Amino acid sequence: MKEKIACDILIKNTSYLDENYQVQENASIVIADGKILKIFTNKTKQENIDVTNAKNDFEAMFAPEEVIDGENLLWMPGPVDGHMHTGQQLLKGAVLDELPMIWTRIMLPFESTLTPEKMSLSAGLAALEMIKNGTTGFVDAGSYYMENAAQVYEKSGLRGALSHSSMDQGNFPDSIRQTTREVLETEDRLFERFHGKGNLKIFYSLRALMNCSQDLIEKTAARAAEKNTFFQAHMNEYAGEVNYTLEKYKMRPVE
Repeated sequence: MKEKIACDILIKNTSYLDENYQVQENASIVIADGKILKIFTNKTKQENIDVTNAKNDFEAMFAPEEVIDGENLLWMPGPVDGHMHTGQQLLKGAVLDELPMIWTRIMLPFESTLTPEKMSLSAGLAALEMIKNGTTGFVDAGSYYMENAAQVYEKSGLRGALSHSSMDQGNFPDSIRQTTREVLETEDRLFERFHGKGNLKIFYSLRALMNCSQDLIEKTAARAAEKNTFFQAHMNEYAGEVNYTLEKYKMRPVE
């Protein structure tokens, strides 16, 4: 009799989403050392054992520490939210019927009232909703008091990419107005403290091209390259931004 194969988890009688985005049913999934060791379906044969007709023999091949009944469950890679703002979480449902441009009339004024405590609450709400709905990763495209948010996200276990709301020109409330130097210092502080902590990464960013000086654009890009991290920016959000870059730089935003 062959020695059993040790594994951490055996999920029986379940379904999974395969690499072709097709749902495969009647599957068993073997997990060891945090990785999927093997997936058995009705078509799988292992050492001349037909899993369909010799289920007990198949299960006898493994010695799992935990067995999970996966009936009515679907196993799949965790979705990623590619664009969110922790600083706007408490605005959910408040701007659905508003007309553009809500960013300058509603969102930015709201973000100017944020405090470290409110950002911690916002991050907690965002993390809870993502975890409950199966989202395992996210990209925050820029907010304020991001160090407070990062503390919450680090504990949550979520994979996240965080950015500061980087702007140095525009008619902003005093609470969020920053000089070029202050923006760069804030970005650097966030990076040094949280990049690589838990499942977090820190991206350097531009919140809006119309509100970033040429100096900030160049220095933020240089910082990202120097620290070997990503450089992200909002682009092509509306016609006014495109017209602005055409007039100022004779190029479109991405160019």
